Amino acid sequence: MEENKEKRGLHIHLGWSIIFIIIIIILFRIDIKDKVNSPQFQKNITYYIEDFFKDLWNNNVKSFYEKEIYNLSKNLINTGIETVQDGVDQKLDEMKK
Repeated sequence: MEENKEKRGLHIHLGWSIIFIIIIIILFRIDIKDKVNSPQFQKNITYYIEDFFKDLWNNNVKSFYEKEIYNLSKNLINTGIETVQDGVDQKLDEMKK
């Protein structure tokens, strides 16, 4: 029940915030189309989008594959070392006989 009240409160605050922003835009006669088409806004939005995808790549995709490749190579190396060690142990056992 409390969760519904919190969600309702959030919607009310968000709604009032949007209405407040619209009133500010109307009062100060801000031309949104002009702002969106400005070169500085285009540079900023391009920077944020590029930064978002770089972070997504580095933190999620790249780190996942680096970790998996590290684990795979570690397992392969350990398997190879164990195989060589087993071969050496077998040869030593044969030499003792």
